Amino acid sequence: MLKYISFAVLGVMLGSIATYFLLRHHSSKWRPLDKEYQGLAYKNEVFAGDITMPTIYPPEGQFKFIDRGMGKGEELGFLVKVKMDKLDQAKLPAKYKKTVSQGEYTIGPTETVVYTSHIEFTLKDADGFVLFKTLSEEDPGTQWPMEIWSGQETTLQGFAKDAIPAAVIDRTKKVEIQLTLDKCDTCRP
Repeated sequence: MLKYISFAVLGVMLGSIATYFLLRHHSSKWRPLDKEYQGLAYKNEVFAGDITMPTIYPPEGQFKFIDRGMGKGEELGFLVKVKMDKLDQAKLPAKYKKTVSQGEYTIGPTETVVYTSHIEFTLKDADGFVLFKTLSEEDPGTQWPMEIWSGQETTLQGFAKDAIPAAVIDRTKKVEIQLTLDKCDTCRP
């Protein structure tokens, strides 16, 4: 009888351990994002604008893997902050310094420059090999591109476009970020 009870207890223990390893969830704690170089990139359209770009500082942020229960599996959630200096009014072209009336609205001189952007994420293993690459979604609340505003610290929060396979999550030791400014939204022809 004692022999059968011992086997039953051993079976329950092995079953519990197996269940733990098969059904375990990944950590949902925030982890810091790394940057390759400065973590900034610029598309040509940014430099085609006629407004001198204020100084932008390297992005800082964190990430975590989240299962939102939408059937996609684990996703990369992020929280990134990026700061840009104020627009230098002395360097602003004359057409942006004018006050313009449009119907019952009056638009004053440009005080802020806005850049659309996106974020690229590179998941790497302990040896620095690239496991997976993905991009940020558009701003989840509005479906508009993410925007960086001059004169303030902008907070970008959302999810990457692609679900991340569990095998990749298990091997990921760091996630690198690259914030790319796509174009000057404020610039006019």
